[in-house]
Amino acid sequence: MVLQQAQAEQKLYLHYVEEFFRKKASIQWSTEGDKNTRLFHCLVKGKRKRLTLKRIFKFDGTWAEGDDEITREALKFYTNQFTGTECIEDYSVLQHIEEQVTPEDNYLIKTMPEEEKIKSVVFKLNGDNAC
Repeated sequence: MVLQQAQAEQKLYLHYVEEFFRKKASIQWSTEGDKNTRLFHCLVKGKRKRLTLKRIFKFDGTWAEGDDEITREALKFYTNQFTGTECIEDYSVLQHIEEQVTPEDNYLIKTMPEEEKIKSVVFKLNGDNAC
């Protein structure tokens, strides 16, 4: 009993310490800003430059170069991808895949969570983050 009480107190104090440092970091960030802002933006610019598409391979075996040609080829590809009429409906291969979700798990997944559970999860979210 004493051990459980000590563990509960430790958990409570750890929560207080975590909350303290979270608030301290939030205050420090809002007053001083991020010290690595310039470095961060330089890294992002470099990565963006490295990852920019300069050319793509077309279906006819040639290369599409330049923004306009790449845009046309991308539009053509995705238009064909999502408006194609050919549809393979052979699902026989699925019988060889091992079942991962049990009927009980499937029921739990489909069940709407209780309003109190949703409320508690939402209120536990960090108010400083976008997600």
